[in-house]
Amino acid sequence: MQQRSKWNNPKHNLSPDDLVVIVDETAPRNSWLMGRVVKTLPGSKGLVRSVLGQRDIADLIIMQQKLALLPAREIAVFNGDPLTYQSFMRAFEYLVEDKTSSSQDRLYFLEQYTSDQPRDLVRSCLNMDARQGYAEAKRLLKKHFGNEVMVTNAYLEKALSWTAIKADDGKALQAYALYLRGCYIAMQDLEYLKELDIPSNLRLMTSKLPYKLRDKWRTAAHDTMVTPTQTSGTSVSSALVSAGEATGAGRNCMLAIVPVRVKVMKGNKSVLTYAFLDPGSSATFCTENLMNRLHAKGRKTEILLRTMGQERLVKSYGLTGLEVTNLEGTTHLNLPRVYTQDRIPVSKENIPTQNDLEKWPYLSGIQLDEIDADIDLLIGINVPKAMEPWHTINSQENGPYAVKTLLGWVVNGPLNTCTAMDVSGPPAMMANRISIADLGELIRQYNQDFSEREYEEKSEMSGEDKKFMEIASSSITLQDGHYHLTTSLSQRGKAMPDNHDMAEQRTMNLLKRFRKDESYALEYKAFMDDVIGKGYAEKVPQEQLHRMTARFRQEQIAVMGDIEAMFYQVRVHDNHRDFLRFLWWLGGDTSKPLEVYRMKVHLFGAVSSPSIANFALQRTADDNTERYDEEITETIKRNFYVDDCLKSVPTAEQAIQLTKDLKDACFQGGFVLTKFVSNSREVLASIPEEHKGKPVKEMDLDKEQPPIERALGIHWNIESDMFIFRVTIKSRPPTRRGILSIVSSIYDPFGFLCPFILKAKQILQELCKTKLGWDETIPEEFSKPWQRWITELDQLRNFQVNRCMKPENFGQVMTAELHHFCDASELGYGTVGYLRFTNNETAPRNSWLMGRVVKTLPGSKGLVRSVLVRTRTNILQRPVDKLCLLQEAVD
Repeated sequence: MQQRSKWNNPKHNLSPDDLVVIVDETAPRNSWLMGRVVKTLPGSKGLVRSVLGQRDIADLIIMQQKLALLPAREIAVFNGDPLTYQSFMRAFEYLVEDKTSSSQDRLYFLEQYTSDQPRDLVRSCLNMDARQGYAEAKRLLKKHFGNEVMVTNAYLEKALSWTAIKADDGKALQAYALYLRGCYIAMQDLEYLKELDIPSNLRLMTSKLPYKLRDKWRTAAHDTMVTPTQTSGTSVSSALVSAGEATGAGRNCMLAIVPVRVKVMKGNKSVLTYAFLDPGSSATFCTENLMNRLHAKGRKTEILLRTMGQERLVKSYGLTGLEVTNLEGTTHLNLPRVYTQDRIPVSKENIPTQNDLEKWPYLSGIQLDEIDADIDLLIGINVPKAMEPWHTINSQENGPYAVKTLLGWVVNGPLNTCTAMDVSGPPAMMANRISIADLGELIRQYNQDFSEREYEEKSEMSGEDKKFMEIASSSITLQDGHYHLTTSLSQRGKAMPDNHDMAEQRTMNLLKRFRKDESYALEYKAFMDDVIGKGYAEKVPQEQLHRMTARFRQEQIAVMGDIEAMFYQVRVHDNHRDFLRFLWWLGGDTSKPLEVYRMKVHLFGAVSSPSIANFALQRTADDNTERYDEEITETIKRNFYVDDCLKSVPTAEQAIQLTKDLKDACFQGGFVLTKFVSNSREVLASIPEEHKGKPVKEMDLDKEQPPIERALGIHWNIESDMFIFRVTIKSRPPTRRGILSIVSSIYDPFGFLCPFILKAKQILQELCKTKLGWDETIPEEFSKPWQRWITELDQLRNFQVNRCMKPENFGQVMTAELHHFCDASELGYGTVGYLRFTNNETAPRNSWLMGRVVKTLPGSKGLVRSVLVRTRTNILQRPVDKLCLLQEAVD
């Protein structure tokens, strides 16, 4: 006991025998009245022992004091729910019944903590003798709300009537799991609740789960149904996982191996190799040696490789655009995505030869080609044309059989008449059953089932967006080299009134303006002649920005292009063109009568046109994935902002090839990519004059410097490869409206100017606090700092930032780390991001990626953490190896 032990100290000259605690028995309950320490007389041990018996009383007093400091216990009111009956009664008996012996008190407290029907039952017992009434009230409550059958039925009904859980509803899934856990615990006391375990109820409960979870539950629940693997002395080699082979044992069988020629579809180089046709593999593989010999470029990825009894994550390259032919080159086969591995685990001893066939007379008519090459290609069942049998020679006397395929003859079966058991030593056998899964896809599937584990800052489609995507997907067609889509107006299903008279009146008003302004008339007529002449209109028959710009900063060589008249490259279906009629004079001659025309393309200025054009551009990429490298299709999907393309690559050679392939790929959808601009003179020299941007067209690349160009609103000095700031401010009165207009006109998507702009925003915020009118002149106390800020605004011309985040000649990036720092004060909160590169030779290089500073109120530390995380957007096209979130330490 601490109250005694503190006196057990040499400084007090007291021993435990000297300690006496005197307690007044008349003191109130839970009250420590007093304690005394006295010196005992020699020979009084008996008296001390008697007094020391009071220590237990002191212990109880202290325990009561501790209990008094606990929070007050509360009993939830019982409303008749059988699922809460047990917990209610246990709480009531502990907190009320055990604390009082008065049946009258117990009965009235029971009425107080019930409601609805349970309270009516208790009230019916109030007129009885208190002891009998309390017992009867408890009996009735248990009979009507707490008997085992009723509680079991309540658990069962709730579990079996649970609403089916959607795949993306993580909260509902968690709630169901917690409820079932409660059912499992209740089964320990409720014998009847074990009815949940019967098969019909289990099937009904698992049907509430998303499909993927049901499939996983089935696999786990029926694990005992799987036939156990029998262990033997046989060494099994699973393709792409292990390839342990006993020397000489591999010659027992011939496999479906055929010599082929492999090439990249866009290149001229071809390589001779053997291909193993493996119907047990769901994917196609090649060796990294073959990839290097073809000079093919693949995208790094990770795949989950499943083979017999094994499953592991392996790194690989994904190759597209490979083509395989027979040796003569008469048959061609385009391969889907090919994954690389160090080796194909098939021995060259399994390659059938012409000498092997001489042992089998029925195969004498087959001629096998032989080449000096390894087995560098495994073609899986996802290339069915390669497996398809053209002609078959059946086995005789347990010998091999032969199949003629598109790539040539293949022979399968035993090499000798003896069996594998005749070979001395442990036999080597091969069992291929390969399937792969893309790691990213697995993660996406996992997050669909457990969405509460993942949060991503991204925009979601609204109901109208989804409806538009559905309409566009169902109506899009490719005709005459252009995509055709319906108009959003034509989906409303309403009859449109004839407004010819209104259109004619507007055209007459236009004619009046032509007569007043001849230059306007000439420009307008030239535009209409161009629209009609290029087929964008016909005579009616009588019958997203931060991510884009950040990717533009990744590499040294920058290329920028523009799609010519993008909206006009997407056609409107014939039966919808009448929604786009207009009146015009034939040949632009206003002396002739008006004719009715209609647009064949989507209008510039229509709300739906940007979405429709972008949808068609994305479809162009999807429809040409097999024809072009993945980099081209990804560029179309990720590096276009409406009709502007911004892309950066490491070398000029890559940029030259990129512009050529990208232009060709866009043309497949009817889009003409033109107006190219680049910071590389070598790239500009490779672009035809008619496809160069206006600033660099007809420029002498050897003598003249490229002008300043705008990249999505940002000024880009092409020669120095710097982002610069040219702020042109129109004169505005010193009012709240004028200040807001000037501050809002400064375009700074990356937040480079945030510290400077914050000063103006602070002035504006203080003006708002004064409740000054929008057009009232600002007071003198604000006028001076505002004029000082306007004067400093012109100095932004001297501020510039490197476009490329990597320094020139930096070499290969070994690691990339994203560092975010945030802080807050009474004036504002902010965050800044740096991208930190390292290579194997030089010190790390930090590059300013993005910044944000916002005006705020005092005490905003918690808010800064939220803004910091929101800047962690996935904007780069290379993996970030490390993410550092930094914040000033708080005392």
